[in-house]
Amino acid sequence: MGVDEATTGLWALFRETPFPRIQLLAGGSSDERLHALDSVDCDVLVVAGGLGDIEAGIERLSKIGKPVIYVPGVEEYCGRDVLDVAKVGSEAARDTTVHVLDRRSLVLAGVRFLGATFWTSPEVSGVGIHDWPSKTRDEFREIRSAKWWADASNAEYASALCLANGWTRPDEEVRTGDHGLHPVVSLVENRRALAWLSSELATDFAGPTVVVTHFEPMPNGRQRIPRAEDMSQVRSMLRGHRYAADLWLYGHARTTRETVVDGVRVFGGFATTEATMDFDELFNVRRLERSATKGRRGAKAAPTRVPISSPILSIERGLISPLKLIVEPLIAEMQRVAKDIDAIVPHTMARSTTLRMCVCRTIHSEVELFKQAAEVAYDLERELYPPENNIESVIMAARKEYDAPLGYPSKEPKEIRFDYYGLVAKMARHIEWLSELPNRAVWALGRWTQRTYNILRYLERHGIEACVVPPPVQALRFERLSNVIDVRLKVSVGDFDIECSKLRKSFPRDTEWPFIVRLTPVDGFPEDQKRLLTLSRLREIAGGANFSTIIA
Repeated sequence: MGVDEATTGLWALFRETPFPRIQLLAGGSSDERLHALDSVDCDVLVVAGGLGDIEAGIERLSKIGKPVIYVPGVEEYCGRDVLDVAKVGSEAARDTTVHVLDRRSLVLAGVRFLGATFWTSPEVSGVGIHDWPSKTRDEFREIRSAKWWADASNAEYASALCLANGWTRPDEEVRTGDHGLHPVVSLVENRRALAWLSSELATDFAGPTVVVTHFEPMPNGRQRIPRAEDMSQVRSMLRGHRYAADLWLYGHARTTRETVVDGVRVFGGFATTEATMDFDELFNVRRLERSATKGRRGAKAAPTRVPISSPILSIERGLISPLKLIVEPLIAEMQRVAKDIDAIVPHTMARSTTLRMCVCRTIHSEVELFKQAAEVAYDLERELYPPENNIESVIMAARKEYDAPLGYPSKEPKEIRFDYYGLVAKMARHIEWLSELPNRAVWALGRWTQRTYNILRYLERHGIEACVVPPPVQALRFERLSNVIDVRLKVSVGDFDIECSKLRKSFPRDTEWPFIVRLTPVDGFPEDQKRLLTLSRLREIAGGANFSTIIA
Protein backbone atom coordinates (compact mmCIF):
# COMPACT_ATOMS: atom_id res chain seq x y z
CA MET A 1 0.00 0.00 0.00
CA GLY A 2 1.42 3.32 -1.04
CA VAL A 3 2.11 5.90 1.64
CA ASP A 4 2.15 9.56 0.66
CA GLU A 5 5.60 11.07 0.71
CA ALA A 6 7.03 14.48 1.57
CA THR A 7 5.26 17.65 0.50
CA THR A 8 6.23 19.30 -2.77
CA GLY A 9 5.40 22.81 -1.61
CA LEU A 10 3.08 23.38 -4.56
CA TRP A 11 0.11 23.84 -2.24
CA ALA A 12 1.12 27.52 -2.10
CA LEU A 13 -0.13 27.95 -5.68
CA PHE A 14 -3.69 27.44 -4.48
CA ARG A 15 -3.95 28.55 -0.84
CA GLU A 16 -2.26 30.33 2.05
CA THR A 17 -1.77 27.23 4.19
CA PRO A 18 -0.93 23.59 3.34
CA PHE A 19 -3.74 21.19 2.52
CA PRO A 20 -5.00 19.34 5.60
CA ARG A 21 -3.51 15.91 6.17
CA ILE A 22 -6.34 13.38 5.95
CA GLN A 23 -6.39 9.95 7.56
CA LEU A 24 -8.94 7.15 7.23
CA LEU A 25 -9.51 5.33 10.52
CA ALA A 26 -8.20 1.78 10.28
CA GLY A 27 -8.98 -1.49 12.05
CA GLY A 28 -10.48 -4.90 11.36
CA SER A 29 -13.26 -4.59 13.99
CA SER A 30 -15.02 -1.86 15.94
CA ASP A 31 -12.71 -2.54 18.92
CA GLU A 32 -9.61 -2.29 16.74
CA ARG A 33 -10.86 0.92 15.16
CA LEU A 34 -11.48 2.51 18.56
CA HIS A 35 -8.02 1.35 19.62
CA ALA A 36 -6.57 2.87 16.43
CA LEU A 37 -7.69 6.31 17.62
CA ASP A 38 -4.60 6.27 19.86
CA SER A 39 -2.35 6.37 16.77
CA VAL A 40 -4.19 9.08 14.82
CA ASP A 41 -1.80 11.73 13.51
CA CYS A 42 -3.58 13.97 11.02
CA ASP A 43 -5.42 17.25 10.56
CA VAL A 44 -8.77 15.68 9.63
CA LEU A 45 -9.82 12.17 10.61
CA VAL A 46 -12.30 10.33 8.40
CA VAL A 47 -14.41 7.57 9.94
CA ALA A 48 -16.27 5.65 7.24
CA GLY A 49 -18.52 3.73 9.65
CA GLY A 50 -17.61 0.64 11.59
CA LEU A 51 -17.61 1.91 15.21
CA GLY A 52 -20.82 0.29 16.43
CA ASP A 53 -23.20 2.41 18.51
CA ILE A 54 -23.07 5.87 16.95
CA GLU A 55 -23.59 7.82 20.16
CA ALA A 56 -20.79 5.98 21.96
CA GLY A 57 -18.59 6.39 18.90
CA ILE A 58 -19.14 10.15 18.79
CA GLU A 59 -18.38 10.45 22.50
CA ARG A 60 -15.03 8.71 21.91
CA LEU A 61 -14.24 10.67 18.75
CA SER A 62 -14.97 14.00 20.40
CA LYS A 63 -12.09 13.41 22.82
CA ILE A 64 -9.28 13.16 20.25
CA GLY A 65 -9.15 16.92 19.74
CA LYS A 66 -9.31 16.83 15.93
CA PRO A 67 -12.03 17.50 13.35
CA VAL A 68 -13.75 14.25 12.41
CA ILE A 69 -15.85 13.39 9.36
CA TYR A 70 -18.14 10.53 10.42
CA VAL A 71 -20.26 8.63 7.90
CA PRO A 72 -22.52 5.93 9.44
CA GLY A 73 -22.01 2.34 8.35
CA VAL A 74 -23.71 -1.02 8.83
CA GLU A 75 -22.50 -1.32 12.44
CA GLU A 76 -24.05 2.05 13.31
CA TYR A 77 -27.40 1.04 11.81
CA CYS A 78 -27.63 -2.30 13.62
CA GLY A 79 -30.45 -2.29 16.20
CA ARG A 80 -31.91 0.99 14.91
CA ASP A 81 -34.32 2.08 12.22
CA VAL A 82 -32.53 3.11 9.07
CA LEU A 83 -34.06 6.61 9.28
CA ASP A 84 -32.97 7.27 12.87
CA VAL A 85 -29.19 6.87 12.75
CA ALA A 86 -28.17 10.11 11.02
CA LYS A 87 -30.59 12.12 13.18
CA VAL A 88 -29.36 10.55 16.42
CA GLY A 89 -25.74 11.00 15.33
CA SER A 90 -26.17 14.66 14.37
CA GLU A 91 -27.81 15.40 17.70
CA ALA A 92 -25.06 13.61 19.64
CA ALA A 93 -22.37 15.46 17.66
CA ARG A 94 -23.81 18.90 18.37
CA ASP A 95 -21.18 21.27 19.85
CA THR A 96 -18.35 18.77 19.19
CA THR A 97 -15.63 18.49 16.53
CA VAL A 98 -17.43 15.49 15.02
CA HIS A 99 -19.45 16.04 11.85
CA VAL A 100 -21.96 13.32 10.94
CA LEU A 101 -22.57 13.27 7.18
CA ASP A 102 -25.21 11.23 5.41
CA ARG A 103 -26.05 12.91 2.13
CA ARG A 104 -24.61 16.09 3.60
CA SER A 105 -21.67 18.29 2.59
CA LEU A 106 -19.21 20.22 4.73
CA VAL A 107 -16.31 22.56 3.94
CA LEU A 108 -13.48 22.02 6.39
CA ALA A 109 -10.05 23.67 6.12
CA GLY A 110 -10.84 24.69 2.55
CA VAL A 111 -11.74 21.14 1.51
CA ARG A 112 -15.27 20.10 0.58
CA PHE A 113 -16.34 16.78 2.11
CA LEU A 114 -19.34 14.96 0.62
CA GLY A 115 -20.53 12.16 2.91
CA ALA A 116 -23.09 9.40 2.38
CA THR A 117 -23.47 5.82 3.57
CA PHE A 118 -23.86 4.92 -0.11
CA TRP A 119 -25.65 1.63 0.47
CA THR A 120 -24.51 -1.28 -1.65
CA SER A 121 -26.01 -2.39 -4.96
CA PRO A 122 -25.79 -5.47 -7.22
CA GLU A 123 -23.22 -3.93 -9.56
CA VAL A 124 -20.87 -3.06 -6.67
CA SER A 125 -21.23 -6.38 -4.85
CA GLY A 126 -20.57 -8.31 -8.05
CA VAL A 127 -23.61 -10.56 -7.52
CA GLY A 128 -26.19 -11.29 -10.20
CA ILE A 129 -29.30 -9.11 -10.06
CA HIS A 130 -31.63 -12.05 -9.33
CA ASP A 131 -29.44 -13.57 -6.58
CA TRP A 132 -28.45 -10.31 -4.91
CA PRO A 133 -31.34 -10.06 -2.35
CA SER A 134 -30.69 -13.54 -0.93
CA LYS A 135 -26.90 -13.05 -0.91
CA THR A 136 -26.99 -9.75 0.99
CA ARG A 137 -29.94 -10.23 3.35
CA ASP A 138 -27.82 -11.61 6.22
CA GLU A 139 -25.67 -8.48 6.39
CA PHE A 140 -28.74 -6.34 7.05
CA ARG A 141 -30.65 -8.68 9.37
CA GLU A 142 -30.16 -6.50 12.49
CA ILE A 143 -31.22 -3.23 10.82
CA ARG A 144 -34.83 -2.03 11.23
CA SER A 145 -36.83 -0.29 8.50
CA ALA A 146 -40.47 0.08 9.70
CA LYS A 147 -40.27 3.89 9.59
CA TRP A 148 -38.70 3.78 6.16
CA TRP A 149 -41.52 1.65 4.75
CA ALA A 150 -44.11 3.89 6.37
CA ASP A 151 -43.19 6.60 3.88
CA ALA A 152 -45.43 6.07 0.85
CA SER A 153 -42.80 7.34 -1.61
CA ASN A 154 -40.26 4.85 -0.27
CA ALA A 155 -42.70 1.95 -0.53
CA GLU A 156 -43.67 2.92 -4.08
CA TYR A 157 -40.05 3.24 -5.23
CA ALA A 158 -39.08 -0.09 -3.62
CA SER A 159 -42.07 -1.88 -5.15
CA ALA A 160 -41.14 -0.58 -8.60
CA LEU A 161 -37.58 -1.87 -8.23
CA CYS A 162 -38.78 -5.28 -7.04
CA LEU A 163 -41.07 -5.54 -10.05
CA ALA A 164 -38.36 -4.42 -12.50
CA ASN A 165 -35.79 -6.90 -11.16
CA GLY A 166 -38.10 -9.84 -10.62
CA TRP A 167 -37.84 -9.78 -6.83
CA THR A 168 -40.59 -10.74 -4.43
CA ARG A 169 -42.00 -7.64 -2.80
CA PRO A 170 -41.62 -7.76 1.02
CA ASP A 171 -44.88 -8.57 2.76
CA GLU A 172 -46.39 -6.57 5.60
CA GLU A 173 -44.70 -8.69 8.28
CA VAL A 174 -41.25 -8.08 6.79
CA ARG A 175 -41.82 -4.34 6.38
CA THR A 176 -43.11 -3.70 9.91
CA GLY A 177 -41.50 -6.48 11.94
CA ASP A 178 -37.97 -7.21 13.14
CA HIS A 179 -36.91 -9.28 10.14
CA GLY A 180 -34.05 -7.03 9.09
CA LEU A 181 -33.58 -4.59 6.26
CA HIS A 182 -34.75 -5.87 2.90
CA PRO A 183 -31.95 -5.39 0.30
CA VAL A 184 -34.28 -3.35 -1.92
CA VAL A 185 -34.05 -0.59 0.69
CA SER A 186 -30.29 -0.59 0.21
CA LEU A 187 -30.71 -0.25 -3.54
CA VAL A 188 -33.18 2.61 -3.21
CA GLU A 189 -30.84 4.49 -0.88
CA ASN A 190 -27.90 3.73 -3.17
CA ARG A 191 -29.70 5.34 -6.11
CA ARG A 192 -30.63 8.37 -4.02
CA ALA A 193 -27.05 8.77 -2.84
CA LEU A 194 -25.85 8.63 -6.45
CA ALA A 195 -28.32 11.34 -7.46
CA TRP A 196 -27.29 13.49 -4.49
CA LEU A 197 -23.58 13.06 -5.20
CA SER A 198 -24.07 13.90 -8.85
CA SER A 199 -25.92 17.08 -7.89
CA GLU A 200 -23.20 18.09 -5.42
CA LEU A 201 -20.37 17.40 -7.85
CA ALA A 202 -22.15 19.55 -10.43
CA THR A 203 -21.85 22.51 -8.04
CA ASP A 204 -18.62 24.40 -8.63
CA PHE A 205 -16.14 24.51 -5.77
CA ALA A 206 -12.76 26.26 -5.92
CA GLY A 207 -10.92 23.82 -3.63
CA PRO A 208 -10.46 20.05 -3.55
CA THR A 209 -13.40 17.70 -2.94
CA VAL A 210 -13.30 14.48 -0.90
CA VAL A 211 -16.13 11.95 -1.15
CA VAL A 212 -16.60 9.73 1.93
CA THR A 213 -18.82 6.63 1.88
CA HIS A 214 -19.16 3.53 4.00
CA PHE A 215 -19.69 1.14 1.10
CA GLU A 216 -17.09 0.99 -1.63
CA PRO A 217 -17.93 2.62 -4.96
CA MET A 218 -16.51 -0.11 -7.23
CA PRO A 219 -16.76 -3.92 -7.37
CA ASN A 220 -14.80 -5.92 -4.79
CA GLY A 221 -11.15 -6.55 -5.46
CA ARG A 222 -10.81 -4.14 -8.37
CA GLN A 223 -7.13 -3.21 -8.42
CA ARG A 224 -6.44 -1.83 -11.86
CA ILE A 225 -7.86 0.64 -14.33
CA PRO A 226 -11.15 -0.74 -15.72
CA ARG A 227 -11.76 -1.06 -19.41
CA ALA A 228 -14.47 0.90 -21.18
CA GLU A 229 -16.86 -2.04 -21.05
CA ASP A 230 -16.66 -2.02 -17.24
CA MET A 231 -18.74 1.17 -17.12
CA SER A 232 -20.84 1.49 -13.96
CA GLN A 233 -23.13 4.20 -12.66
CA VAL A 234 -20.36 5.50 -10.41
CA ARG A 235 -17.90 5.70 -13.29
CA SER A 236 -20.52 7.35 -15.46
CA MET A 237 -21.12 9.95 -12.74
CA LEU A 238 -17.40 10.66 -12.26
CA ARG A 239 -16.88 10.92 -15.99
CA GLY A 240 -19.78 13.36 -16.23
CA HIS A 241 -18.14 15.56 -13.56
CA ARG A 242 -14.60 14.88 -14.65
CA TYR A 243 -12.61 17.23 -12.44
CA ALA A 244 -15.02 17.59 -9.51
CA ALA A 245 -13.83 14.86 -7.09
CA ASP A 246 -10.20 14.55 -5.98
CA LEU A 247 -10.39 11.71 -3.45
CA TRP A 248 -12.94 8.99 -2.60
CA LEU A 249 -12.62 7.28 0.79
CA TYR A 250 -14.64 4.27 1.93
CA GLY A 251 -14.56 1.79 4.78
CA HIS A 252 -16.57 -1.35 4.03
CA ALA A 253 -13.73 -3.83 3.36
CA ARG A 254 -11.32 -5.65 5.65
CA THR A 255 -8.27 -5.09 3.44
CA THR A 256 -7.11 -1.70 2.28
CA ARG A 257 -7.24 -1.02 -1.45
CA GLU A 258 -6.13 1.90 -3.57
CA THR A 259 -6.67 2.67 -7.24
CA VAL A 260 -7.63 5.37 -9.74
CA VAL A 261 -11.10 5.67 -11.25
CA ASP A 262 -11.50 8.30 -13.97
CA GLY A 263 -8.83 10.50 -12.44
CA VAL A 264 -10.15 10.13 -8.86
CA ARG A 265 -7.97 8.56 -6.19
CA VAL A 266 -10.03 5.82 -4.51
CA PHE A 267 -8.70 4.65 -1.15
CA GLY A 268 -10.50 2.54 1.39
CA GLY A 269 -11.07 -0.52 3.44
CA PHE A 270 -10.51 -1.25 7.12
CA ALA A 271 -6.80 -2.07 7.14
CA THR A 272 -5.97 -4.83 9.59
CA THR A 273 -2.70 -6.35 10.77
CA GLU A 274 -4.15 -9.77 9.99
CA ALA A 275 -3.77 -8.99 6.31
CA THR A 276 0.04 -9.11 6.73
CA MET A 277 0.12 -12.32 8.83
CA ASP A 278 0.62 -15.78 7.42
CA PHE A 279 -1.62 -18.63 8.58
CA ASP A 280 0.65 -19.82 11.42
CA GLU A 281 1.03 -16.31 12.89
CA LEU A 282 -2.69 -15.64 12.76
CA PHE A 283 -3.48 -19.08 14.27
CA ASN A 284 -1.07 -18.51 17.20
CA VAL A 285 -2.50 -15.06 17.94
CA ARG A 286 -6.04 -16.43 18.03
CA ARG A 287 -5.00 -19.43 20.20
CA LEU A 288 -3.26 -17.21 22.74
CA GLU A 289 -6.21 -14.85 22.87
CA ARG A 290 -8.62 -17.73 23.59
CA SER A 291 -6.34 -19.17 26.28
CA ALA A 292 -5.97 -15.83 28.01
CA THR A 293 -9.71 -15.23 27.85
CA LYS A 294 -10.49 -18.60 29.46
CA GLY A 295 -7.87 -18.04 32.16
CA ARG A 296 -6.07 -21.36 31.65
CA ARG A 297 -3.28 -22.06 34.08
CA GLY A 298 0.12 -21.51 32.54
CA ALA A 299 -1.30 -19.90 29.46
CA LYS A 300 0.91 -17.30 27.83
CA ALA A 301 -0.36 -13.75 27.75
CA ALA A 302 -1.92 -12.73 24.48
CA PRO A 303 0.33 -10.41 22.44
CA THR A 304 -0.36 -6.71 22.87
CA ARG A 305 -2.02 -5.35 19.78
CA VAL A 306 -0.34 -2.31 18.33
CA PRO A 307 -2.82 0.32 17.12
CA ILE A 308 -3.29 0.03 13.39
CA SER A 309 -2.51 3.17 11.45
CA SER A 310 -3.48 3.93 7.87
CA PRO A 311 -1.34 6.28 5.79
CA ILE A 312 -1.74 10.04 5.78
CA LEU A 313 -3.35 11.07 2.50
CA SER A 314 -1.97 14.18 0.84
CA ILE A 315 -4.14 16.04 -1.64
CA GLU A 316 -1.04 17.87 -2.80
CA ARG A 317 0.53 14.73 -4.28
CA GLY A 318 -2.42 14.08 -6.54
CA LEU A 319 -2.45 10.60 -8.07
CA ILE A 320 1.22 9.75 -7.52
CA SER A 321 0.67 6.96 -4.97
CA PRO A 322 -2.16 5.02 -6.70
CA LEU A 323 -0.60 5.39 -10.14
CA LYS A 324 2.66 3.96 -8.85
CA LEU A 325 0.76 0.94 -7.53
CA ILE A 326 -0.66 0.41 -11.01
CA VAL A 327 2.37 1.07 -13.19
CA GLU A 328 5.16 -0.52 -11.14
CA PRO A 329 4.04 -4.14 -11.83
CA LEU A 330 3.57 -3.24 -15.50
CA ILE A 331 7.04 -1.71 -15.68
CA ALA A 332 8.58 -4.77 -14.00
CA GLU A 333 6.97 -7.09 -16.56
CA MET A 334 7.90 -4.85 -19.49
CA GLN A 335 11.51 -4.55 -18.29
CA ARG A 336 11.78 -8.33 -17.94
CA VAL A 337 10.49 -8.89 -21.46
CA ALA A 338 12.71 -6.18 -22.97
CA LYS A 339 15.77 -7.59 -21.19
CA ASP A 340 15.05 -11.14 -22.39
CA ILE A 341 14.56 -9.97 -25.97
CA ASP A 342 17.71 -7.84 -25.91
CA ALA A 343 19.72 -10.84 -24.72
CA ILE A 344 18.74 -13.07 -27.65
CA VAL A 345 18.57 -10.52 -30.48
CA PRO A 346 22.18 -11.30 -31.57
CA HIS A 347 21.08 -14.87 -32.30
CA THR A 348 18.72 -13.57 -35.01
CA MET A 349 21.89 -13.22 -37.10
CA ALA A 350 23.11 -16.78 -36.53
CA ARG A 351 24.23 -18.85 -39.50
CA SER A 352 21.71 -21.59 -38.85
CA THR A 353 18.34 -20.80 -40.43
CA THR A 354 16.56 -23.07 -37.95
CA LEU A 355 18.18 -21.29 -34.99
CA ARG A 356 17.29 -17.89 -36.40
CA MET A 357 13.67 -18.91 -36.92
CA CYS A 358 13.38 -20.40 -33.42
CA VAL A 359 14.82 -17.23 -31.87
CA CYS A 360 12.37 -15.13 -33.87
CA ARG A 361 9.54 -17.31 -32.58
CA THR A 362 10.69 -16.78 -28.97
CA ILE A 363 10.89 -13.02 -29.50
CA HIS A 364 7.40 -13.01 -31.03
CA SER A 365 6.01 -14.76 -27.94
CA GLU A 366 7.75 -12.30 -25.61
CA VAL A 367 6.42 -9.35 -27.63
CA GLU A 368 2.89 -10.65 -27.10
CA LEU A 369 3.47 -10.49 -23.33
CA PHE A 370 4.80 -6.95 -23.66
CA LYS A 371 1.71 -5.97 -25.66
CA GLN A 372 -0.57 -7.15 -22.84
CA ALA A 373 1.13 -4.78 -20.39
CA ALA A 374 1.12 -2.03 -23.02
CA GLU A 375 -2.64 -2.48 -23.44
CA VAL A 376 -3.22 -1.86 -19.72
CA ALA A 377 -0.99 1.22 -19.90
CA TYR A 378 -3.02 2.40 -22.90
CA ASP A 379 -6.30 2.03 -20.95
CA LEU A 380 -4.75 4.00 -18.09
CA GLU A 381 -3.60 6.84 -20.34
CA ARG A 382 -6.96 7.11 -22.09
CA GLU A 383 -8.76 7.26 -18.77
CA LEU A 384 -6.52 10.02 -17.41
CA TYR A 385 -6.19 11.94 -20.66
CA PRO A 386 -9.01 11.19 -23.09
CA PRO A 387 -7.78 12.21 -26.56
CA GLU A 388 -9.17 15.57 -27.61
CA ASN A 389 -8.56 15.04 -31.33
CA ASN A 390 -7.65 12.36 -33.87
CA ILE A 391 -3.94 13.15 -33.66
CA GLU A 392 -3.82 12.47 -29.91
CA SER A 393 -5.83 9.29 -30.43
CA VAL A 394 -3.42 8.05 -33.11
CA ILE A 395 -0.37 8.83 -30.94
CA MET A 396 -1.83 6.92 -27.99
CA ALA A 397 -2.75 3.93 -30.13
CA ALA A 398 0.68 3.87 -31.82
CA ARG A 399 2.42 3.61 -28.47
CA LYS A 400 0.92 0.17 -27.81
CA GLU A 401 1.49 -1.29 -31.28
CA TYR A 402 4.26 -3.88 -31.39
CA ASP A 403 4.81 -6.38 -34.18
CA ALA A 404 7.51 -8.92 -34.79
CA PRO A 405 7.87 -11.76 -37.35
CA LEU A 406 6.26 -15.00 -36.29
CA GLY A 407 9.39 -17.05 -36.78
CA TYR A 408 9.24 -20.87 -36.71
CA PRO A 409 7.04 -22.31 -38.07
CA SER A 410 6.56 -19.49 -40.57
CA LYS A 411 4.22 -19.47 -43.56
CA GLU A 412 6.39 -16.89 -45.29
CA PRO A 413 8.44 -18.29 -48.20
CA LYS A 414 11.43 -16.16 -47.18
CA GLU A 415 12.75 -14.78 -43.95
CA ILE A 416 11.54 -11.27 -43.13
CA ARG A 417 14.19 -8.67 -42.42
CA PHE A 418 13.25 -6.98 -39.18
CA ASP A 419 14.91 -4.30 -37.00
CA TYR A 420 14.98 -6.07 -33.63
CA TYR A 421 17.27 -3.47 -32.10
CA GLY A 422 14.75 -0.81 -33.09
CA LEU A 423 12.07 -2.89 -31.33
CA VAL A 424 14.12 -3.01 -28.12
CA ALA A 425 14.73 0.75 -28.33
CA LYS A 426 11.00 1.41 -28.72
CA MET A 427 10.30 -0.78 -25.68
CA ALA A 428 12.85 1.18 -23.65
CA ARG A 429 11.18 4.48 -24.62
CA HIS A 430 7.77 3.07 -23.67
CA ILE A 431 9.04 1.92 -20.28
CA GLU A 432 10.60 5.34 -19.63
CA TRP A 433 7.35 7.09 -20.59
CA LEU A 434 5.31 4.83 -18.30
CA SER A 435 7.69 5.31 -15.37
CA GLU A 436 7.16 9.08 -15.64
CA LEU A 437 3.35 8.86 -15.78
CA PRO A 438 2.61 8.98 -11.99
CA ASN A 439 4.59 12.22 -11.59
CA ARG A 440 3.61 13.97 -14.80
CA ALA A 441 0.87 16.22 -13.35
CA VAL A 442 2.87 17.42 -10.35
CA TRP A 443 6.03 17.70 -12.46
CA ALA A 444 4.15 19.87 -14.99
CA LEU A 445 3.01 22.16 -12.16
CA GLY A 446 6.60 22.55 -11.05
CA ARG A 447 7.62 23.50 -14.59
CA TRP A 448 4.62 25.87 -14.78
CA THR A 449 5.83 27.60 -11.62
CA GLN A 450 9.36 28.01 -12.98
CA ARG A 451 8.18 29.34 -16.34
CA THR A 452 5.67 31.74 -14.79
CA TYR A 453 8.26 33.09 -12.36
CA ASN A 454 10.67 33.79 -15.22
CA ILE A 455 7.96 35.56 -17.23
CA LEU A 456 6.95 37.85 -14.35
CA ARG A 457 10.59 38.57 -13.55
CA TYR A 458 11.16 39.53 -17.21
CA LEU A 459 8.15 41.87 -17.12
CA GLU A 460 9.34 43.46 -13.88
CA ARG A 461 12.73 44.20 -15.41
CA HIS A 462 10.93 45.99 -18.24
CA GLY A 463 8.88 48.06 -15.83
CA ILE A 464 5.58 46.24 -16.37
CA GLU A 465 3.43 45.29 -13.40
CA ALA A 466 1.85 41.87 -13.89
CA CYS A 467 0.13 39.01 -12.08
CA VAL A 468 -0.80 35.50 -13.13
CA VAL A 469 -3.96 33.44 -12.60
CA PRO A 470 -3.12 30.14 -10.83
CA PRO A 471 -4.23 26.89 -12.46
CA PRO A 472 -7.16 25.02 -10.91
CA VAL A 473 -6.36 22.75 -7.98
CA GLN A 474 -7.26 19.77 -10.18
CA ALA A 475 -3.98 20.38 -12.02
CA LEU A 476 -2.41 18.34 -9.20
CA ARG A 477 -4.06 15.33 -10.85
CA PHE A 478 -4.33 16.27 -14.52
CA GLU A 479 -1.28 17.46 -16.43
CA ARG A 480 -3.21 19.21 -19.18
CA LEU A 481 -4.88 21.62 -16.72
CA SER A 482 -1.57 23.43 -16.19
CA ASN A 483 -0.72 23.96 -19.85
CA VAL A 484 -1.84 27.63 -19.89
CA ILE A 485 -0.06 30.59 -18.26
CA ASP A 486 -2.70 33.31 -17.93
CA VAL A 487 -0.89 36.64 -17.39
CA ARG A 488 -2.58 39.95 -16.57
CA LEU A 489 -0.49 43.00 -17.59
CA LYS A 490 -0.97 46.56 -16.42
CA VAL A 491 -0.20 48.31 -19.75
CA SER A 492 -1.94 50.74 -22.03
CA VAL A 493 -3.88 49.39 -24.99
CA GLY A 494 -1.43 51.05 -27.37
CA ASP A 495 1.62 49.33 -25.83
CA PHE A 496 -0.04 45.96 -25.33
CA ASP A 497 0.63 44.48 -28.77
CA ILE A 498 4.27 45.58 -28.70
CA GLU A 499 4.88 44.06 -25.26
CA CYS A 500 3.11 40.84 -26.27
CA SER A 501 5.35 40.46 -29.29
CA LYS A 502 8.50 41.00 -27.21
CA LEU A 503 7.43 38.54 -24.53
CA ARG A 504 6.52 35.78 -26.96
CA LYS A 505 9.88 36.11 -28.69
CA SER A 506 11.63 35.85 -25.33
CA PHE A 507 9.49 32.89 -24.18
CA PRO A 508 8.65 30.78 -27.24
CA ARG A 509 6.53 27.69 -26.93
CA ASP A 510 8.50 24.52 -27.64
CA THR A 511 8.76 20.90 -26.53
CA GLU A 512 10.77 21.88 -23.45
CA TRP A 513 8.31 24.59 -22.39
CA PRO A 514 4.97 23.56 -23.96
CA PHE A 515 2.89 26.21 -22.21
CA ILE A 516 0.40 28.48 -23.92
CA VAL A 517 1.02 32.04 -22.70
CA ARG A 518 -2.23 33.99 -22.62
CA LEU A 519 -1.87 37.76 -22.11
CA THR A 520 -4.66 40.12 -20.99
CA PRO A 521 -4.35 43.92 -20.49
CA VAL A 522 -5.87 45.35 -17.29
CA ASP A 523 -6.18 48.85 -15.84
CA GLY A 524 -5.11 47.73 -12.39
CA PHE A 525 -5.23 44.96 -9.81
CA PRO A 526 -7.73 44.70 -6.96
CA GLU A 527 -6.43 45.10 -3.44
CA ASP A 528 -7.60 41.57 -2.65
CA GLN A 529 -5.43 39.48 -4.98
CA LYS A 530 -5.99 36.06 -3.45
CA ARG A 531 -6.78 34.58 -6.85
CA LEU A 532 -3.76 36.22 -8.52
CA LEU A 533 -0.11 35.35 -8.04
CA THR A 534 2.43 38.14 -7.89
CA LEU A 535 6.16 37.90 -8.58
CA SER A 536 6.96 38.08 -4.87
CA ARG A 537 4.50 35.27 -4.15
CA LEU A 538 5.95 33.12 -6.93
CA ARG A 539 9.43 33.81 -5.60
CA GLU A 540 8.33 32.41 -2.23
CA ILE A 541 6.74 29.38 -3.88
CA ALA A 542 9.75 28.68 -6.10
CA GLY A 543 12.03 29.04 -3.09
CA GLY A 544 9.93 26.74 -0.93
CA ALA A 545 9.00 24.11 -3.53
CA ASN A 546 10.92 20.86 -3.36
CA PHE A 547 11.61 20.41 -7.05
CA SER A 548 13.75 17.33 -6.43
CA THR A 549 10.66 15.73 -4.87
CA ILE A 550 8.52 16.86 -7.79
CA ILE A 551 10.78 15.42 -10.47
CA ALA A 552 11.69 12.23 -8.54
